Amino acid sequence: MKNISVVITTYNRRKKVLATIQSVLASENLQNILELMVIDDASTDGTSESLKSSFSSELLKVIRCKQEQLVSKCRNIGLREARGQFILFLDDDVIVSPKAISQLCTFLSQNVNVACVMPMILHYNRPDLIWCAGIRHNFWTTHGVFFGYNEVDNGQFKSPINSDSVITMFMVRKSIATKIWFDSKTFPIGWEDMDFAMKMKKAGYSVYVLPWVKAWHDFPNARFVKNKLRLYFEVRNRIIFHKRWSTNILQYFCSVTFSLATGLIYLFLSIFYLRKFIMPVKTVFTALGDGLLSRYHNPSDI
Repeated sequence: MKNISVVITTYNRRKKVLATIQSVLASENLQNILELMVIDDASTDGTSESLKSSFSSELLKVIRCKQEQLVSKCRNIGLREARGQFILFLDDDVIVSPKAISQLCTFLSQNVNVACVMPMILHYNRPDLIWCAGIRHNFWTTHGVFFGYNEVDNGQFKSPINSDSVITMFMVRKSIATKIWFDSKTFPIGWEDMDFAMKMKKAGYSVYVLPWVKAWHDFPNARFVKNKLRLYFEVRNRIIFHKRWSTNILQYFCSVTFSLATGLIYLFLSIFYLRKFIMPVKTVFTALGDGLLSRYHNPSDI
């Protein structure tokens, strides 16, 4: 039964997204994939043209945004267009194992109380080294822990891992996702996955990492502190996310304090990596101000 829609979002990563697509097309039980689509967020490197010349329209659907929309809105476009019972959201810098997609789908099919699953994700340049086997978030300090981070994968994780969030590659039931959507206004990029997962958990569903399912992430280090847009939203959204999801007033004020301190740390890191001063200072202090002055959201508003 064809019941899976694969949605890949991309921006100016023509070579990487080609590799991601090839890994999907190398999947076992490929006949279960109903459709494969790429949401091209107004790339300027010829991504859409390259994809259309490399793959037939029957094999790959390419939707190109006329103007940059950022990841949350692009995922919502894919969610709206997808016809599958299960939707796999996939970043454009991931290589999936041949069994990964069918393994995720099988687990969701057999566990109706689970809304969303993701694989264990390993480093692309160190294929045996774990990047993320689950996430535990501290809502007081605003920081999280990646289970197994930089450990050698020797089978130490065997059972499904209850995770606070999903990132990079995850499969969700369309029936649940279309009730939640990604909050593209509040979190256009950065913290959108955590917010999406929290809304699923608030609705009473579980989110799991399946450590026997594997994927590899090809990403640059310290990416967000080197990019003005990402730096802004990382600092701003940290504050807003914890305004929304803090469970009491003490946790709220504690998380805001840590968010401010973290923003200043990111400022120094950005200055260090970019060897620039004015842009990082303006970006971080604007983000801090916008985060602090944003309207308070609590879960009952969502």
